Amino acid sequence: QNKGYYALWISPNGQTVELNECSFDMAYGVKGVDGRGIKIYDKTISDDLGLTLKVNNTKFYTDAKAAVEVYTGKPIDITWVGGKDTYAGCEQYNEKPVWLSEDVKTISSDIDIVMQCINKIKVNGVSLTYDDIEKK
Repeated sequence: QNKGYYALWISPNGQTVELNECSFDMAYGVKGVDGRGIKIYDKTISDDLGLTLKVNNTKFYTDAKAAVEVYTGKPIDITWVGGKDTYAGCEQYNEKPVWLSEDVKTISSDIDIVMQCINKIKVNGVSLTYDDIEKK
């Protein structure tokens, strides 16, 4: 199985992260290594201490997944400025640069709680995609 390596790993704790005219080149092209962009990760379920992520004219090149992968039960607010050319280098999901990991369903065995977590994720400027979360 391939191992995923991320350019930036963020644990939401009430902070704001701004990326202005950055470039993340994680496209290694090496068998067994998946270079990825940003992962937002925290298994805690909470209505506070989330994350605000502002992505301004930042380019992503990855071997796998979207530019930003989200796996958390905290509120996330992502604003993306810069258009499709900023994430066209992503191997998968390049039409929707923010991806909700299907692993989010492991946060709780209660699908209603999982869906509440999904509803805490707000994305502006680009699309959010996720796999069929209701399958267990």
